[in-house]
Amino acid sequence: AQFGLLDDGVTAMMAENSQGVLGFTDSGLTGRFRPVYWQYYSGLYRLIGVSPTIFFILHAMIFAAIVVMVILLVRRLGGNRLQAFIAGLVAVTAGPVIENFFTLSKSEPLQTFLILAGLLVIQALAATKTKRGRVLIFCAATVMFVLASFTKETFIVMPAVGLAWLVMGWVLKRWPPTRVDLRLRVAVAAAL
Repeated sequence: AQFGLLDDGVTAMMAENSQGVLGFTDSGLTGRFRPVYWQYYSGLYRLIGVSPTIFFILHAMIFAAIVVMVILLVRRLGGNRLQAFIAGLVAVTAGPVIENFFTLSKSEPLQTFLILAGLLVIQALAATKTKRGRVLIFCAATVMFVLASFTKETFIVMPAVGLAWLVMGWVLKRWPPTRVDLRLRVAVAAAL
């Protein structure tokens, strides 16, 4: 590689040989189904070609967006500025960041982006007054979660996370002065 760690030649070859939007495949007999992952990399290849510098710039932009979304999510869930700053700092300095953002073939950056985007979108439910608006917001978040599930199969744990968050909210609601929006937690669990 000219610039960093290009650790997966199969991803580069698959991206180069992609047959367009419906022509997703996987790397042989792995038994994995990740169409959004393959379309992401083939789309990048069609957009920028073989350009490691632009690839890393785009991934740096995704990384910045993820950190901003973590901060926004903490603030929207009631955290103060210090808590949001610490959450952003942890997101920046976490060990897996280097592996996931500076190598090819990692699906976690895209999956994390989609999950956080879905969580931020569904947060708008509380402020939406119309039933049509709530349905549209719920559907948009669900679509982002479905896309995240087609990025990497580890998404399968997210519905359990959503249910655990719902149960924690139900338990915490019994202790004042806790502010728990159970309807939002039900919506997140259902969307996941």
